[in-house]
Amino acid sequence: MKLIFMGTPEFAVPILQSLQEAGHDICAVVTQPDKPQGRKKTLLPPPVKIAAEELGIPVLQFAHIRNEESSAQLESLGADAIITAAYGQILSERNIHAAKLGVINAHASLLPQYRGPAPVNWGIIQGETEFGITTMHIDIGIDTGDMILSQGMPYQDGDTAGDVLEKLSAIAGPLVVQTLEQLQNGTAPRTKQDETQASYFPML
Repeated sequence: MKLIFMGTPEFAVPILQSLQEAGHDICAVVTQPDKPQGRKKTLLPPPVKIAAEELGIPVLQFAHIRNEESSAQLESLGADAIITAAYGQILSERNIHAAKLGVINAHASLLPQYRGPAPVNWGIIQGETEFGITTMHIDIGIDTGDMILSQGMPYQDGDTAGDVLEKLSAIAGPLVVQTLEQLQNGTAPRTKQDETQASYFPML
């Protein structure tokens, strides 16, 4: 399947690697622009950019993915699907329709709980004993699209948000690959989120 992958932090790297290992044609990786860090404000690339370059995949870094130029460039790639994982920008409706199958997101919570940014941090704050990954269709809401697959794991006492994200990233890759397989053969479930169980938390 011809894919565009969108992601930025370390969490997204194993997902990109899993898609590559599964034989998908990743025509481009879209990630956030390099950002200045440290006292000298040295420009450093995001982890996904580093991983993409190691895999030999072209990298696009849009300051504003919703504008005309960025949207047109995405459409010109002719992808079957766009995979997102902690990309960091909100997509427009045009972006969502830039690929035949739309956008599939790997969200680090068991939706509909903990929509929005920092779901793991909020889960720890709220005392959750189970965390997980949900693959879902992206729509114009914030993590409100129909769910496809999910996989949970128990919380280990003492784990930090970083520990949990590292463990989730390890199961996210195979889950995204499985999701694409089911989308290809027409067996993927599509479940609307129960709004009575939904929770949204803002950025910390």
